[in-house]
Amino acid sequence: MAIGALGTGSGVDLESLVKGLVSSQRDAKAAAFDRKIEDLSVELSAIGTSSASVSAFKNAVRQLNDPTLFNKRMANVKQPDSGDVISVRANSSAVSGRYNFDVLQLAQGSRTELLEGVYQSADDVITDLGGRMKFTAGNESFTVEVEKGTTLAELANLISEAQDNFGVTTSLIDTGLGDVRLIIMSDKMGVGNDMFVTAEENVSANPNSLTNLVSDAPKLTDLTSNLLSTKTAQNGIISIEGTQIQSENNIFDKAIKGLSIEALDLTESSVKTEITYDKESVKEAIGTLVDSYNKMISTFNDFTGMNGTLQGNSLLRGLEGSLNNALNKSFTGSGGFTSLYDIGIRLNNSGELTIDQLKLDDALASGFQYFADMFSGENGIATAFEQTLKPYTGNDGLFRTTQNSLQEQIAGTEDDMDSFEYRMEQYERRLRKQYTALDSNLAELNASGDYLRNQLASITG
Repeated sequence: MAIGALGTGSGVDLESLVKGLVSSQRDAKAAAFDRKIEDLSVELSAIGTSSASVSAFKNAVRQLNDPTLFNKRMANVKQPDSGDVISVRANSSAVSGRYNFDVLQLAQGSRTELLEGVYQSADDVITDLGGRMKFTAGNESFTVEVEKGTTLAELANLISEAQDNFGVTTSLIDTGLGDVRLIIMSDKMGVGNDMFVTAEENVSANPNSLTNLVSDAPKLTDLTSNLLSTKTAQNGIISIEGTQIQSENNIFDKAIKGLSIEALDLTESSVKTEITYDKESVKEAIGTLVDSYNKMISTFNDFTGMNGTLQGNSLLRGLEGSLNNALNKSFTGSGGFTSLYDIGIRLNNSGELTIDQLKLDDALASGFQYFADMFSGENGIATAFEQTLKPYTGNDGLFRTTQNSLQEQIAGTEDDMDSFEYRMEQYERRLRKQYTALDSNLAELNASGDYLRNQLASITG
């Protein structure tokens, strides 16, 4: 707001007087508004942090409340010391059991290469007329246009970079003895997918074309006629319990239901594989649940403890109490397990969960079939947790409504503060108007007094 220089006419410090009057009306209440907004913002941040920890815990609960977690299978492959020879992955439809695998043959693509002594340098021109080369493997093919004057090195690049290339690669090998070999490889595997390379020269109206075709000028057909097949395309072959299975690649996904099998290398002896329930995933999910629960409770304690931002907050205390009730419940229909303590999980004196890993491992080994019912069953712990969390989470949950309420309080306080500031501006304007008039009157009185004193002085003098 505009501030005038009050008191210049009267000589009285009216400016300080106005500021003091405004400050006495404004400062304490403005500070109270600021404190309220700050306190509400800190509380909102604490509720947001607590809500995030609850969401992390809810995600861990949801994972354990999914029955498919307890139906997962895993494949334990005993690989030889020389390295991995076969990859086996299992899904939930796989049947538990033991298998012996042998990799008898790896699938491969075909390979051709130039005969010795055809070209001496990678810069040798391979065609004087130009033309095209066609590469075919099985039902795949592509064509490369070759301009006249193309060198062997340029042809290798043209083939590898062809737009419709289905998986053909090239390389050049210089023997150092005046002999450069072009090697062409196809990644299209399986019997019947051998690669064939053909060439066709350009024949135009040029009268020298036919002459060139029958002369010693370099031709594409010279190259293709000197290509030798050095590797044929073949199937992959594995043996499962003595039964041979073939695939045009090294993947055998249909051999055994629920298993994805990939041959990696030939085997010298059978590789033993056991398909079992994936207990490690369940153990990991339990660990995640415990960790997220402890982080949530630690967050609650930080905010609700002595001098905490949310000290005595009923929202957090109520949720923690409900979760404790769920943790302490007893189970029926879960084999020998009647509580979480039976599988090694318990509450310590700080209200956090601990895991006895040896006890949990023993429970998984002896009673894994009961874990699904214990966690995701109708009366399971994860089911109970989800029911407990339901009123607190989501768009209509208590955390969201509390956050919305705090945000509304902050917005309302900011509006009140804006209204108060406006009233203070009006109050200062009124004061300035009044004291400006006073300053003017005092200035006139001072001027009149000076005049009378001067008159009296002239009379007496």
